[in-house]
Amino acid sequence: MVSKKKSGLTVLDVGSAYGFVAYNLFGEDERVDKVICIDNNIGVIDKGRELHKDTKLWRISNNLHF
Repeated sequence: MVSKKKSGLTVLDVGSAYGFVAYNLFGEDERVDKVICIDNNIGVIDKGRELHKDTKLWRISNNLHF
């Protein structure tokens, strides 16, 4: 039996800061379609958007209220 790797996966990175860890782990992984990064600091979200603008990382601001 041959196992197939899943594709089209989405990763959620909570407390992602600039997104370097998420990018290093999943940025080049062909199985992952998008990485959603969330952080409560709008400054690091803006910087993360600038640093990773041409990647599959989606940056979300601190507009989430729990």
